[in-house]
Amino acid sequence: MLLVGEDKDVILKAIQDVGTELIIVGSFGDLERVEDTWLAEKFAAGEVEGNWCTFAEVVEFEYSSEADDDVGIPIIPTKKTVGIQRAIDYGIQNVILEINCNCVNWDRIEKLETDPQRRDNHQRLKEHVDALIAFLRRSISKEVKVFVNFRDMMSAWVDCSGLRARQRMLHLAEHLTQLDQKIYGFLFEDPGGDVFPWDFIEPVSLFRGIMNANGWAHGHFLVHIHKKFGLADAAVLECLAHGCNGLWGAASTSGAGVGHACSLVTLTNLARLGNPHVEQMYNMPALYKAAVVVTKRSENRDPYANEEVIGSNAVHVVFGAAGAMSGDQSFDLAKFLGREETVRITTFTDADMMADHLSELFGKYVMLKLVD
Repeated sequence: MLLVGEDKDVILKAIQDVGTELIIVGSFGDLERVEDTWLAEKFAAGEVEGNWCTFAEVVEFEYSSEADDDVGIPIIPTKKTVGIQRAIDYGIQNVILEINCNCVNWDRIEKLETDPQRRDNHQRLKEHVDALIAFLRRSISKEVKVFVNFRDMMSAWVDCSGLRARQRMLHLAEHLTQLDQKIYGFLFEDPGGDVFPWDFIEPVSLFRGIMNANGWAHGHFLVHIHKKFGLADAAVLECLAHGCNGLWGAASTSGAGVGHACSLVTLTNLARLGNPHVEQMYNMPALYKAAVVVTKRSENRDPYANEEVIGSNAVHVVFGAAGAMSGDQSFDLAKFLGREETVRITTFTDADMMADHLSELFGKYVMLKLVD
C-alpha cells in the first residue's frame, strides 16, 4: 500500500506520546516521493519538529567515460546527495548518512590512489564522510545529530567479494569514534534477514569495543533486523546483549519484504527479562496503539489475530490451569500493554475459565440472598 500525507499525519500523531527520542520521517530518491510533498507542506506551515530525521546517501556515484569497460571510472561528485539537500530544504535537524562499504566503487577509487598509505587507510572515504559531516553542521546546525548507518554491515563483515570491505568499514568506524566532536551514533541493519543471531556477536562486540576504547561508551549503536526466517527478534536481542544500546525501526512489524523486528516486540521482551527502564522510558500502551495504527495505515488491515504481542489472540487465555505448565506466568502482557485479557472458549476451557468468560460478557455474578 502506498502511503499518502494523511497516513503520515495519523502515524505521527499516534507515536507522539510513546517516548521515542527521534522519529525518522522519510527517505528520498531521484523520483518524487510522498515525503517530498508532505515535508514541503510541513516546512511551509512551520510544523517541522526538532526530533525528526531523514536518510541521506553518503555518495551517489557518477562515472567518467574514460575506461576500458562499459561502466566507467567511479567519481565522487561535488554536489550533495539528494537526501542531504532535501534535509536542508525542509529544515530537518537530524540526518542518517547511509553507506555501503562492500561496494566495488570504493574499491576502484582506492586502487587509483598513488600513495599506498592513503589507500590502505581508506583515506578517501574518511575525508569524504568528514566533509559531509562538516557541511551538515554548517548548513543545518552545529548541534545537528548525525548518524552513520552501515547498511551492509554483515555483507562487509563477510567480504565474500574480496573488496576489503571489512577493513574499510572498521577503519571508518574507528576514525569516527576518534573525532573531537562526535557524531550521534552508529546504525546498522540486516536488510535481507539472512543472518543467524549468533553471527552478529563478533562484529557487534568489536564495534562496541572500538567505541569504548576511544572514549565513546555513551555513543548510540542501534540495530534493525528484517524478517525472513523467523529469527529477527532473537537476532535483535543478541545484538542488544553484545553491544547495541538501542534499536531503530517501526512500532509494528510492517515493512519491506515480510517485515522487520519491531520496537513493540523487542521492548516487551526486554521487560519480560526484567529490564526496569522500559516502562520508565516508554509509554507501552501508547506504543501498542501506535503499532496498530501503523499496521492499518501501512497495510490497510488490522494486525493478524495470531500475530505475537500485537494480535487480538495474543491476550487470550487459552489453557487455564494447564497454562501453568508453560513456565513463568508472572508477566502480564495484557496489563503491560493496557489491553483487556479475554478467555477463549474451546475444548480446553475449564470451569474457572467458563465462569470468567461469563463474567466478561454479563458482569460479575452476585449471589442473591433469598433466605434469611
